[in-house]
Amino acid sequence: MACDGCEHTLMKFLHFIQDESNLKIFLNAHGVIDIEKTCPKCNKICTFYPSKNLFQCTTTTVQVNKHKKRERISCGYSISGNKYTRFENSKFSVLEICSFVAFWLCARYRQVDLEDEMGWSSSTVVAWSNFCRQVCFSVVSKSSEKLGGIGKTVDVDEAVFGKYKYNGVSAIEDQWVFSGIERQSKKFFLIPVSSRSKETLLKIIDEWVLPGTIIMSNCWKAYGCLDDEGFRKQRVDHGKNFIDPDTKHIERMWGHVKNFIPKNGRKESHLVLHLAEYHFHRKFPRMNERFHNFFKYISEVDPPTGDECEDDK
Repeated sequence: MACDGCEHTLMKFLHFIQDESNLKIFLNAHGVIDIEKTCPKCNKICTFYPSKNLFQCTTTTVQVNKHKKRERISCGYSISGNKYTRFENSKFSVLEICSFVAFWLCARYRQVDLEDEMGWSSSTVVAWSNFCRQVCFSVVSKSSEKLGGIGKTVDVDEAVFGKYKYNGVSAIEDQWVFSGIERQSKKFFLIPVSSRSKETLLKIIDEWVLPGTIIMSNCWKAYGCLDDEGFRKQRVDHGKNFIDPDTKHIERMWGHVKNFIPKNGRKESHLVLHLAEYHFHRKFPRMNERFHNFFKYISEVDPPTGDECEDDK
C-alpha cells in the first residue's frame, strides 16, 4: 500500500528502521523496493528470508525418477532482495544507507559529523551527499510551478556566488543565480545563469512567472523590458535604499541561501544541486515531510557505485 504521509521524526525513524520488517514495509510503501516477488518458473509468490535478504521459491513438485520412484523436486529459484533496486550495487546495507539519509535530511550535520556518525570516508560521504542532493533536485523539479498571476507580486533579483582567497582573487569563478519569490505564498525559484542578458532574463521569467504578475525588481536596465512582455514592473533603487521594505523577502532569502551553501570544497558544477537542497529543505520544513517526499523520489536517482567511494570496509 502506498504511503500518503509520514509521521517520523529523526529519532522515531532511526528506531523504527532497526526492525528489518518495518524498514522493508516503509521502503515498499514509498515505491523503493518490492516486498513480494513472483517466481518466473512456477508463477508462485516467493518466500522472503530477512536474515539473508533473499527471496526464494519454496514450491515443490512430485516427479517420477528413472527408477520409477516418486520424489519431491524443489523449484530452486532465488533472488536477492536488493536485485533491481537502487541498493543492488552498494557495499552498504539498506539500514546503513537509510540511516545516512536520515542524518543528512536534518541539515544540521557537517560532513565531518557524518563521517564520524557513519564511520565512512570523506569521499564516500561526499558521494552519498551528492546522491541525496540529486534526489532533492528530482523532487523540486517534479513539483515546480509558475509563480504569480493577476493581483500577485513577485520579487526578482540576482546574486553572485563565489569563493575568494585572502588576496581577493576568486578561487571559484563567479556564478550568478536569478531568483524570484511570490510575496503571497512565499513560493520561489532559484536558477543558475551563465548570462545576465535580456534574453536570459525573459526566458526565465516566461518559464517561471505567470503573465499579469506585478514584478518588483532593482534598477538593472535589463528589467526595463518587462512591460513589453505582459508584466507590470516596479523598481527599487538599492543605490538609495540598501534594503527597501518592498524587497525584504528576497533579500532575506539570499541571506539564507548563502549561509546554507558551503563556501569551501564545492565544485562549480554542483551549485545547482546545493540550490535544490536548499529548496527542498525550505519546501518541506518538517522532518516527517522530508522523509516522505525524499523516499518517494529516491528510486528515480542512481546511487553512487563502489568506484565513486573509497573502500571503507
